[in-house]
Amino acid sequence: MKVIKFEEINSTNEYAKIAYQELDNNTVIIAKHQTAGKGRLGRTWLDKDANSALFTILIKDHLNTSNISNLTLLMATSVLKVLNNITPGFSIKWPNDIYYQDKKVVGILTESKINNNNVEYVIIGVGINVNQSEFEDSLNAISVRQITNQKTDIDTLIIEIATTFISDLTNYFKNDLTYLQIIEDNFYLKDKQVTFIYNNEERTGKVVGIDKFGGILIEENNTIKSYQTGEMLLKKK
Repeated sequence: MKVIKFEEINSTNEYAKIAYQELDNNTVIIAKHQTAGKGRLGRTWLDKDANSALFTILIKDHLNTSNISNLTLLMATSVLKVLNNITPGFSIKWPNDIYYQDKKVVGILTESKINNNNVEYVIIGVGINVNQSEFEDSLNAISVRQITNQKTDIDTLIIEIATTFISDLTNYFKNDLTYLQIIEDNFYLKDKQVTFIYNNEERTGKVVGIDKFGGILIEENNTIKSYQTGEMLLKKK
């Protein structure tokens, strides 16, 4: 596992996309500060004062179009395991966040490059609120420091997560589905009513679990249907 560190960069994901051909498989790119950090759906990841864990892992080996769809969820379980070893109570908010109680701690952004059904790379960017002492109420965020009342060494945390993920990834490529049970056991949305957009239509239902393909299971009018992350959008409350 090669590690590249930056004091400041526009985005660790963007760096990985530009430099992927020269970088080794499982390279970890770390930044103390990002000037253009990205979140899912074009959102911005805000960080200040080097209090966030900001990193990207580049994956180049053993990829195909059928095995990349759940890598975001796999990363979420790796992060969850490390955080729950610090203090219990974290949960996965499908498809790409980790919450503590009802506040966001972690965001994950996965991007890929595919040419003629050949997956050239997958990059998984992770942002973790680690040592912040406060947030604006509008962000609905919380940090590890606020939860534990103590600071955490960010570089050590990143390396532990990256090491855990690479081990989990090896098992994932061997068709180990253990990560799905971890999600099921730590599923933030379980038994909650949600509103979502599907085929440009707003719908509501009760989340009942996750299926073997990583899809979210929602009960609507006494019928349970599975939705994949690319075909529906959960609305914020």
